[in-house]
Amino acid sequence: MDATRKKPIHLWMSLGLFAVCLALPGYYVKEWHEPHMSLSLLLIGWLGPIDDHYSWFANVFFLIALLKYREPKFSSMFGFIALAFALSFLGHEKILIDGGGGHAWITAYGLGYVLWVASIGILSVGQYSLSIDKSEKVTGALLSGWVLLVLSIYSFHYFIGDNSQYSINVGRDSMFEEKCHISRMNVFKKTSDAKGIFIDPDWGASFKKGDTGNWQHAGVGKLGSSLVNSGLLLFYEKNIDRRRNSNIDNLPKYRRYELGDYKGIEADHLNSEYAVITKSFDIPKKYGMYGAEIVINDLRNEIIIATTSYLFDRIDRRFCGHAPNDRFSASGFIIDTMNLTKKYPSAYENQ
Repeated sequence: MDATRKKPIHLWMSLGLFAVCLALPGYYVKEWHEPHMSLSLLLIGWLGPIDDHYSWFANVFFLIALLKYREPKFSSMFGFIALAFALSFLGHEKILIDGGGGHAWITAYGLGYVLWVASIGILSVGQYSLSIDKSEKVTGALLSGWVLLVLSIYSFHYFIGDNSQYSINVGRDSMFEEKCHISRMNVFKKTSDAKGIFIDPDWGASFKKGDTGNWQHAGVGKLGSSLVNSGLLLFYEKNIDRRRNSNIDNLPKYRRYELGDYKGIEADHLNSEYAVITKSFDIPKKYGMYGAEIVINDLRNEIIIATTSYLFDRIDRRFCGHAPNDRFSASGFIIDTMNLTKKYPSAYENQ
C-alpha cells in the first residue's frame, strides 16, 4: 500500500528525536548528579555486557527496524525488541564509569534517555499501526498517547522530590549565587618579610578558563614544599597529623620543613611570621560544588593581611573568585600578596 512505499511521518519523528537525544545527558551518576552524555554512551555502550548491561543493543534492533520500514509487521517486531532492551536500563542501580572497575549509583535519568526511548517507541507504535492497517487518525492518536505517557513519567521523575534533577539544579544555582557573592579577594596589607609560613592545611587548588569559556580544575598540590623548593621561603610549618599518631603521648604540635628535608623537624612552637589558613565552604555534596576561603594573617599580632575565596561548580563548569588572566591559584595568591621572590637556595638550581 502507499503508506509503505513512502517514508511515513512517524519515521521522521523517530529519527529526529534520536538525533536530538544525542546532544543531551543520558543519565546522571553520583550524589552530585554528574551527567553522562548520550553521544559518548552510544559510542562506548557496546561494552555494556562487561557490566551485565545490554540496553545499548536496542540501537542494533532499532537500526534493523528502520531499514525494514517498508515491511511494517517485521519492522514493528524489531522495534518492540529494541524498546525492551532500552527499558531494561531502568532495572540497574549502578553502572561502570571507568576502566578500573569503578561503579557509581545512577541518581537520575536524563532527557537524552527519555527521548531515546520515545524515539524507539514512536517507530514501534507507528509501524505496528501500519501493520494492522489503521487509519492516520488512529496512528496519530497512538503516537500522541505514547509521547504523552513518556513525557508525563519523566516530568514526575524530573520535578518531584528533594533529590530530583530539578531540585538539584535549582539548589545548585541558589548555592552558587550565595557563595559567589562572597568569593572575592581583599588585601589589607602587603608584606615582604616572610622567611617561614605556617600552612593549614598544606594544600592549594588552581583553576583556569578553557577556550570554550568553561572553567576547569587545573590541579591540587602541596603549597609549602613548592614555595620552599622554589627558593621563595626558607621553611614552612604545618600541623602534625594526630589521626595517624593518636596512640603517641606528648606528641609535638607542629612539623617544620626546610629545603631538602622531607621528614621535617618536630616542634612545639611556630617560628613562622605568617599563617595561611584554608577553610572549605560547607556545601552539600549533592550540588557538585566546592570552594574555600584562604586567610593570611600575621602571627606576631594576629592581624589579617589578606583573604580570598573561590567557588567551582564542576557540573556546569562555573567559577567565582579573583582570577586575573582567567586563572586562579592559591599559591599565586600567597606569592603576590606576600611579595615572595627568590631569596634562598632552590631545589631546581642544579637541574
